[in-house]
Amino acid sequence: MQSTSNIEKLKKEIALLPELPGVYRYFDDQNKLIYVGKAKCLKKRVASYFVSIQLKDRKTQSLVSQIEKLQYTIVNTEFDALLLENILIKQFQPKYNILLRDDKTYPFVCITEEHFPRIFSTRKPDKSEGKIFGPYSNVKAMFTILELVKKLFYVRNCTLLLNPKNIEAKKFNVCLEYHIGNCKGPCEAKQTEVEYLSDIKLATKILNHNINPVREYFEKNMIKMSEEYQFEKANEFKKKLELLHKFQQGSLIVSYADKDLEVYTIESDEKVAFINILEIKEGYVTSVINKHIDKVINESDEEILTHTLLQFRETKNSITKEVISNIDFSFELPDIQINNPKIGYKKKLIDLSLKNLEEYKNKYIIEKQELNIRIHPALSTLQKDLQLKKIPFTIECFDNSNLQGTNAVSSMVTFYNGKPKKSDYKIFN
Repeated sequence: MQSTSNIEKLKKEIALLPELPGVYRYFDDQNKLIYVGKAKCLKKRVASYFVSIQLKDRKTQSLVSQIEKLQYTIVNTEFDALLLENILIKQFQPKYNILLRDDKTYPFVCITEEHFPRIFSTRKPDKSEGKIFGPYSNVKAMFTILELVKKLFYVRNCTLLLNPKNIEAKKFNVCLEYHIGNCKGPCEAKQTEVEYLSDIKLATKILNHNINPVREYFEKNMIKMSEEYQFEKANEFKKKLELLHKFQQGSLIVSYADKDLEVYTIESDEKVAFINILEIKEGYVTSVINKHIDKVINESDEEILTHTLLQFRETKNSITKEVISNIDFSFELPDIQINNPKIGYKKKLIDLSLKNLEEYKNKYIIEKQELNIRIHPALSTLQKDLQLKKIPFTIECFDNSNLQGTNAVSSMVTFYNGKPKKSDYKIFN
């Protein structure tokens, strides 16, 4: 059961949450992840759990009573939040993500074990029927991937018993799906089972979040068809590549990197260094970590980040070969390729990392300042109205004047926490 002090602490954290899309995570007093949720607006969604709690159902009341710690990750779009939520639920299986479904089951995807396998969604997975993928925490995410599979590959949606005996006996006729180009007609032996299973194999990789081999397959065949002057087939592979690229670029949570990689960003002042780490596994952002480190005199960002990188990789037993960062490294690390991308998709990952780092940094500064002083409410309003990245605790106001272009005089007044600081009043001649 939560203490009153912890509830107040959580409410203060919620007041500082950004009004941006993201994923929030609740932990219990054993530091165990108990719930993952997505939000179009983090602040409003998380705050809703602590409003009129007595009116909520017992499962939600139970969840809120066990929340001891809150973490969140900022993303660029609501769909990114949906994808990241789904990844984290699969990875950690938080108990309240199951309890709060009100006895509804998660959707799954099944690839049947039969001649010319089918791919379909189901809420009653049966492993005897075929290979099961999921669960998917949101139907929208699942159907987005299924729609991609449908556009990239020729997979039948009929339920005909397409065994060799029936096909040879010519028991079936092609349907409308064949005539509009969605199916290659395996029911009339217009497509071999070997060719069909090749598409199923590639579709399986996408369902396993392993998109890069599919992209490489399309690229290879596009080049091959072009070299053989089969330009129509080459153009077909080109269109599929464009679809795949559009899907990946539509979300930073779905990486377009060639390999697994780690993203490290750092910002620091004289006393503290702030660090964000993104892990990319099989093309998906699987974890986001923020931390701060008290600096030693004359310790550079490169030294701090190198130490953090080695420590993180040792703790995680990471063997990822590629690392990207917002700073340049002057030396090489064994078996690790470190880059500071300036353009392209990897630069966008750096920007996403810096976005989370900046939010964490602002939160840290506010919490430190709150220990000594209460924030003036006008400053929060000013931050929101001017779309500032952090609370403007210190504001310096200047006024300049002169006499017909000569004898310039300037004055400065400093406001700290919304009040004038008379000791900082200055006049410049």
